[in-house]
Amino acid sequence: LFGRTVTGVGVGLASSLVPLYISEISPKRLRGSLGSVNQVTICLGIVLGFLANLAYEASQWRVMFLWSVLPGALLALFSQLAMPESPRFLAQKGMAPAAEASAFKLWGRTEQAAEELQGILTEAKVTAAEAQSTSRTSSVFETKYRKVLVMCVMMFVFQQMSGVNSIVFFSSNVFRQVGIQSTALASLAVGVVNMAGTVLSGFLVERAGRVKLMQCSYGGMTVSLATMATSSVLAAQQGAAQWMPLVVLASVIAYMLAFSIGAGAIPGIYVNEISPTQVRGEAGSVAFTTHWIMNILIGQTFLQLVERFGVTAVYAIFFLSCCGALVFLKKEGVETKGKSGAEVYKAFVSS
Repeated sequence: LFGRTVTGVGVGLASSLVPLYISEISPKRLRGSLGSVNQVTICLGIVLGFLANLAYEASQWRVMFLWSVLPGALLALFSQLAMPESPRFLAQKGMAPAAEASAFKLWGRTEQAAEELQGILTEAKVTAAEAQSTSRTSSVFETKYRKVLVMCVMMFVFQQMSGVNSIVFFSSNVFRQVGIQSTALASLAVGVVNMAGTVLSGFLVERAGRVKLMQCSYGGMTVSLATMATSSVLAAQQGAAQWMPLVVLASVIAYMLAFSIGAGAIPGIYVNEISPTQVRGEAGSVAFTTHWIMNILIGQTFLQLVERFGVTAVYAIFFLSCCGALVFLKKEGVETKGKSGAEVYKAFVSS
């Protein structure tokens, strides 16, 4: 129990700090692509978990846990020896020489790096001047940051209400109900598609933009969920066509591909981009706290809801959530591609 508690705290901290750190060390032209790397590694972990499920018996869970020690130990060693502090953090703390050294270590001594650094230092001076004029610490819960707070919360409400974790973690149960024999391999296929789509997202995010990619993602999920609900009903009926379970599997894979190219990777990038420097850490904390609360709620209720109302009704809830996300993004979404923090916040507040 103690080990699970410590691991949970570590995962919770990493889920918020890693996207924040990546967004702060990334030049604005690569911020989206580099930000997606975090989600790629999460997807890789899910795939490795499915592979471990194939390689080991359930009674060998201790061996699986021991394998998990390796990436954690390597990350701890790497963070101590090679990871520089964020230039934006150092600039915010008034440590301009250290910020310059960190920036050039990360980006090299190029004209682009110098221009990026100058923008960071200028933004830090403006933030410091605002802080001195108010004589109190800024908080994301202030009225002037209300739009940022709402966006941070709703990005992860919609992400989790799309049902992705239920479909990933309970995919074996769903596949078994519709007659797919090799549920472990089917779940592995879902995980591999999730990772491949996230890699694809890293190439598309700086071309298509964050908002458009999320809109395409939720649009694809609405179609996939409608297909999943219909095919699940037909596959469960007596005398259903033998190929109907394959339609269920194909729709789940299409759903995961749609999720991974937008709704999976981008919210963690987006909330850090729209948040001003002085409240970025707090905003990220609120966003990922929302993520984990929704994750727990849906994870703990999914199977009970399926048993009581059927999988079709639960898919309908996820479908409506994706439709809500499309409307929300159309009304409130502001593109952040290629913009500095100050430019993003100005465009976001005035939208």
